Amino acid sequence: MRFSSAVTDKPGLDGLREIARSCLDALGEGRLDLGILFFHPSYTPDIETLAAELEDAGLTSLVGSSGGGIVETSGEFETTPAASLIVGRLPGCYTEVFSIDGDEASPFPVLPKNSVQAAIVFADPFSANTQAYIEQLETAYPFVMTVGGLASGTLLGGARHSQEP
Repeated sequence: MRFSSAVTDKPGLDGLREIARSCLDALGEGRLDLGILFFHPSYTPDIETLAAELEDAGLTSLVGSSGGGIVETSGEFETTPAASLIVGRLPGCYTEVFSIDGDEASPFPVLPKNSVQAAIVFADPFSANTQAYIEQLETAYPFVMTVGGLASGTLLGGARHSQEP
């Protein structure tokens, strides 16, 4: 497995492209299995464009969330809009990206139980019953490692994005 990460406080699509290029250059040519992007809500208008460009560059799964504070190896950005991206190559792994609408009765895709080893959860506390989804995840896929957190860009709920291949 190989990963690369980058952070920017440069505004707009130029900043997002800068961190994408940094990650892609560090990893070189080839399939990229997972990208995780955290961004200040001010970047929201450019997220779809970045997602399409990353997919064109070979990224198969992108997840992320807006947030008021952004962290990366180089530090924390609480008072300045910023975006951080980590991209990884996961040989032999399969990733499935999906989002859950609060009205769905069965929110998870049907996958063979032995194929699911980990789950990353981004929950918006303003629009989802996180505890109920975690319990459903545990029932559907017992013994799966789950990590994540509450992610929202504003007090009224934040932008969420998932890019499916």
